[in-house]
Amino acid sequence: MRRVSKPQGISHKRAPTPRPTAANECALRLPQVCKMTGLRRSMIYQMQAEKRFPQRIKLTERAVGWLEREVQEWLAQRIEHSRGKAPGSN
Repeated sequence: MRRVSKPQGISHKRAPTPRPTAANECALRLPQVCKMTGLRRSMIYQMQAEKRFPQRIKLTERAVGWLEREVQEWLAQRIEHSRGKAPGSN
């Protein structure tokens, strides 16, 4: 079989498309959310249905995720509520 070499200096890879500022967001999948929060799948879905947990986003036709920032904010609020003061205050 004969190999065909690519001409030097020509790249067939696509240049990365510019992302909007919000693209710095990271989507967490369910196992990551469970690990981060200490909650089980059923409790996450129950609290989400009750609007007590961040809403999931659709990543593909069959995959969902949660925005890491929203989960972290939710967790910070839970810590604040549990301890009765704002995070970082003495």
